[in-house]
Amino acid sequence: MAPEGLTADALAAEAIAKETLASTLGVSAEQRHSIAQLAYDFHEQGRLEDARTLFAGLVGLDEEDFHGRAGLGAVLLDLGRIEEAIPHLENAVRLWPREAGAHACLGEAYLHQARFDEAARELRRAIELDPDEKHAGAGRARGILGSLDTLIDEVVTGSGEDG
Repeated sequence: MAPEGLTADALAAEAIAKETLASTLGVSAEQRHSIAQLAYDFHEQGRLEDARTLFAGLVGLDEEDFHGRAGLGAVLLDLGRIEEAIPHLENAVRLWPREAGAHACLGEAYLHQARFDEAARELRRAIELDPDEKHAGAGRARGILGSLDTLIDEVVTGSGEDG
């Protein structure tokens, strides 16, 4: 699912006044919006390599493209390519710090690397950014943290042991 605010106007507002390949080639915000939407659709359909190609293209056009960074990071995470995903997700969080889905994906990536403190921080941030519980990424963060809390309780109390 595309993050909230994925509109041509939002992309135009995010544009940075520096020279990018997108501006050199004359690729408009509306065209990048269309590419991003198609890439999100491919991701939702499970066409991960197609989505990866489009998101990577957005990053190639503009290294500061939030949707390219967040989408590429999420797809790489789904492909199990955690080392590659993390820099894109860290950039996405830097570019749009109030987007819950990027924080959730980054937290999940950190969890895969056993970077527990960083994972918990990002997952909690995703939840904080979604007080109305409407964002799928924040819902995933809630589920992960809930599972971790249960596991920790079982380890501490010993209730998970056979015995």
